[in-house]
Amino acid sequence: MVQPTVLVVDPDTGELVTPEELARRQAERAIVRRAVEDRVSALLQGAVIQFTLTGTVCGTTVTLSGTGVIAAVGKGGGPGGRGP
Repeated sequence: MVQPTVLVVDPDTGELVTPEELARRQAERAIVRRAVEDRVSALLQGAVIQFTLTGTVCGTTVTLSGTGVIAAVGKGGGPGGRGP
């Protein structure tokens, strides 16, 4: 008896591929993504930025502005952060 070929959708391309091919592609994409994130992090760390934050506190609009240096680059997720 012949085994049917199982195909899955590659979410990034919409192509139908085998599960093994999808796993290979996702592993390759993860390597590239990490390399890009590392490079961007290295470029941004130490950069001087100007910022303006506006929000509402107890019904009053508050604006905070200033200049700062990027000390660390990451995905957040710490206290008050919105990481993955």
